[in-house]
Amino acid sequence: MLWWLALIAPGLGFDCLLEFPDPPDSGQGDADADADADQRDCNPRQVTSIGARSIRYLSFLATYDQLGLMWASTAADEFDHVSFLPLSSDGSPIGSPVDVTGGPSSHPWLVATNRGYAAAWVTSGETAEVRFARLTEGGVIDGEVLEVTTEPTISWQPSLVFTYPGFAVAWVDYERSLLLFTRIADDGSEADEPTDVQWLDTNWTRPSLAWDGDTGYGLVWEGHDRFGNGEIDFARVSEDGSVPDGPTTVWVGGSSAIWPCITWDVPGFVLLWQEQGTIHLGQLSDDGDLGDPVPVTTSARTDEAYSLNSCVVWTGDDMAVAWVDRRDNSDQVYLGRLAVDGSRSADDLRLTSGEAQRTMAAVALTSTGLAVAWAEWDGTLWEIFVAFLSECS
Repeated sequence: MLWWLALIAPGLGFDCLLEFPDPPDSGQGDADADADADQRDCNPRQVTSIGARSIRYLSFLATYDQLGLMWASTAADEFDHVSFLPLSSDGSPIGSPVDVTGGPSSHPWLVATNRGYAAAWVTSGETAEVRFARLTEGGVIDGEVLEVTTEPTISWQPSLVFTYPGFAVAWVDYERSLLLFTRIADDGSEADEPTDVQWLDTNWTRPSLAWDGDTGYGLVWEGHDRFGNGEIDFARVSEDGSVPDGPTTVWVGGSSAIWPCITWDVPGFVLLWQEQGTIHLGQLSDDGDLGDPVPVTTSARTDEAYSLNSCVVWTGDDMAVAWVDRRDNSDQVYLGRLAVDGSRSADDLRLTSGEAQRTMAAVALTSTGLAVAWAEWDGTLWEIFVAFLSECS
């Protein structure tokens, strides 16, 4: 594996956010969310001073020598704008946040590449269109912006992966209730004709796409069965963009199953999703067999507990998951470590303390170890914070 690919692999589309039956018994025991966790002082630092009225769609990725943050926040014009902020390897901001798209836009998805970053986002206006561009390490658009969707419509929730070379993106066409997929040239100059993956029973679905490094892609999204129960659906997409075997339902919950996030690394496809306060994690086979998922926590924040773009990373020894949990009557950020079989490889680590509203925990593997980012509300405005596992004492 190329040295730079080994470092950014967790960002290649894994990037990677209700009442239901109890999760299946995995043999590992319930990962009780109220059990004691290892709470240490991890020196979380505020890395933005943007005074945002909202922060959504947080991405947090590492390249060989820096970190990249991307998010959408509401500006004075009442529209969302997509911003990017590079951080040095020690978490220090490099300059000020960059307004990536130069106008109202939302739903950003960031990936690390062999020469900086790339992003997909959705324009805001009378129509909502999916756009793509390569970015420099400073977050400036490198080349032309590609119009992934060209017909006036309402599209949203793009999920992007880097396939070295090239890219692939999946998104929702709201007006036609379709889940679409296409590949993008490595220089970002053109895209293939989109593939209709599935007709959707709900337009509010959030797709998540992962590349397996060789033969194709795994794509998951939210759905509902005929009784209104929430479900997670999966499709294997070939390198040519075709869907040879059709979508498969891999999980049916109670009232809702939300925020599915699929990643691919050494263990294969890994699926993370949430039902009310329970976050589940399981390995997903090529044909959609989920096996026995394990509960990561049972008291997570019920909205945006983790970042879809940065939900799970493979450390070389185990999987790391970050999320926001409701403990001590407040939102607290946790980091969990799980072995391939789903067992805990270390005690959960609590990274925050004190009362605050926090959302969208995102985990990244840096050159010095794991780091976690999240959005935090001080009672008036939102900012972004980062903590490094290597600084916990």
